[in-house]
Amino acid sequence: MSLASLTVGPAAWANEAAENTLTESVVTDSLSELGHLVATPAADSGSPLGETFLGDGVVDIPVNAAEGVSILDEDGSGVLIGLPNASKSDSAGVVEEGAVTYLGSNSANTVVVADYGVQMLTTIANEDAPTRYDYPLTLSEGQKLALTDEGLPAIFGVDGEIEMLVAAPWAKDAAGKDVQTEYEVNGSTLTQIVHHTDSSSVVYPVTADPIWIAPWVFRCLLGVGIRGPEIVRIAALGTPGSIAAAFGRGAVACIFGK
Repeated sequence: MSLASLTVGPAAWANEAAENTLTESVVTDSLSELGHLVATPAADSGSPLGETFLGDGVVDIPVNAAEGVSILDEDGSGVLIGLPNASKSDSAGVVEEGAVTYLGSNSANTVVVADYGVQMLTTIANEDAPTRYDYPLTLSEGQKLALTDEGLPAIFGVDGEIEMLVAAPWAKDAAGKDVQTEYEVNGSTLTQIVHHTDSSSVVYPVTADPIWIAPWVFRCLLGVGIRGPEIVRIAALGTPGSIAAAFGRGAVACIFGK
């Protein structure tokens, strides 16, 4: 299936249910069209599957989507993030250098390990795909998932301070138009709601993401003098390029390890 076949309206997709299954080439083409919205893989990440050591922590991407993605600090604390619809996903495939995808029938998960954390992209194939995408978290003792005053999801430690932050959500259709999206927190589950069925003008596939800013990066940013509220404001920009640019040269050591 080529990218050209994705520029038809959702009604046409609905009439061709047998052809709605996503392929790696569809996901690759869709992500390539997003440009700066997709994070640049970490320079030293090597193979994206398995453990990637970044700064003071490690990110572990599994072959089986149902095992979830772990982001662990140097002391072993951290979080295990379950992927949406993982039980219905195929085993991992590398769609391009530094990115891993798990295909489903009408949506796919793509995980990119970046220098500052992990981006988890959902590619939505058609109007029959869900509008809610759950990320169930397994937290360390004393941690809590909640929204900041600015409405961004964050993991708080036992002292009530932010340990890990999720950037603002975004969603785009294949024509580059914004699709309404927001987060919802229910206990230890983060849900991204993507309103891709609200308009008949949506062109599939639709792509959405959360970006998880790693705890060691958040801690380092505080250490170089960027205050917590400012980090939250920058995370509210949402996209990888704008976040990296807004942190400024003083935070290069935290983001790129240089």
